[in-house]
Amino acid sequence: WLPRTLLNHAESLFENTGLPQGAEPRIYCSVPRIIQTIKISQYVSSLMGEQLGETCGYLNSQTGRVTPGVTKLVYLTHGYLEQLMLHRQIPNGSVIIFDEAHENPAALSSVLYFARNMIDEGRPVKLVLTSATINAEAFSKYLGKHRAPIIDPTAMEPHGAEHGAARTYEQKIVEAANRGRNKKIQLRPAAWHIEDDIVAAVERGETPIVFVPGKNEIQQVSDGVRRIAPDIKCMPFHAGLSQEEQKRVFEPQPDQRMAIIATNVGGTGLTYPPHVNTVIIGNEVKSLIQLDGIDTLAYRPITRAEVLQLLGRIGRLDKDGTAVLRLSGGSNRRARDLEESIPPEIKNISLATMMLRFRAAGYNLKDANADFIHQGDEEQLAHAQNTLWRLNLFGSNGFITELGRAAARYPVDAPLGKLLAQAEELRSSHPRVLLAAIDIAAIM
Repeated sequence: WLPRTLLNHAESLFENTGLPQGAEPRIYCSVPRIIQTIKISQYVSSLMGEQLGETCGYLNSQTGRVTPGVTKLVYLTHGYLEQLMLHRQIPNGSVIIFDEAHENPAALSSVLYFARNMIDEGRPVKLVLTSATINAEAFSKYLGKHRAPIIDPTAMEPHGAEHGAARTYEQKIVEAANRGRNKKIQLRPAAWHIEDDIVAAVERGETPIVFVPGKNEIQQVSDGVRRIAPDIKCMPFHAGLSQEEQKRVFEPQPDQRMAIIATNVGGTGLTYPPHVNTVIIGNEVKSLIQLDGIDTLAYRPITRAEVLQLLGRIGRLDKDGTAVLRLSGGSNRRARDLEESIPPEIKNISLATMMLRFRAAGYNLKDANADFIHQGDEEQLAHAQNTLWRLNLFGSNGFITELGRAAARYPVDAPLGKLLAQAEELRSSHPRVLLAAIDIAAIM
């Protein structure tokens, strides 16, 4: 397993870095979501027979568990890693692992940009991109003269049957997902309604995890299951839940017939308990787009890369898994071919917050964007600068204001950062203002 392998060779990776005391090199493994930083670091610590926060720990915008001088492997969110790189806080000799690169988050472009610059400067750092569905050639080409090697552990395995009965599109996807796995996934046909698939799985003695686009669909599906089988407990799993509520999804509940109904928050980088061994996947997801200058979630068709990633949630531990792919929406309908990759997030969102943070760290996003692997367009950049000027976070000359520097410190979007910065200024004279601003930021 890659982080463990790196730890076993840590002495050779970290020697002769010439670091001052207190700047110890580390292995930074970034993942998309806060819950993953916690759950994966807990799992890895248990494999090492250690307490969380010793050799392995985590950092995110809300909390963290690391021990200075002791912790060598840190799981953190992509955004947290981006901030460390923006402010030049990655020590020489460190290893940067960017997991789930296929999701193409906006932070991927900036992390790759800074990592390539560090390598070009001759700094002794290692960069590793990982994903079960990564477009490896494109990333390797981006690194130019460094031309990163591509490692495919399944390259020597057969790619499926070459003859015999015709295979459906869903069968071909499952075959691809089974490559390199000791525990295999078995495909089951979809019923007409997703609630019927859930009830059938529970009747077989399984605990399914069901992926739907958003909270509304979680509620609708849960209500539908309750009408068919009132004794089945449907547990929601989405970003709006607290960390404690999200953790309950992983706790065994003996003698309880249950299903987990989740958004894509539960779809990457998580290992579920052995009793969660069936996955039901729909044909839509939600992702960020910019609408009238505001980032909002919108429906789009699921991609092949996302289906493969969701299939990876099951059959990871003790036994084979079962999958139902509802790519056509119902029974006996033909599934259409899916787009291969997730659209780069940076092309679809407001760049105001990224531009503010870059400027606060001494960088010009317009210049950096020209060297990104995925680039925002000129209209996005112009709109971002205008937004920051209207918020008084940038001056008319494009330079950052003191209010802008204060707003950039907060791990929230630029408008909320301004709200919190101004509330903090009023803290001494109006102590309740900051608490009210924090409550507003949490709701939004």
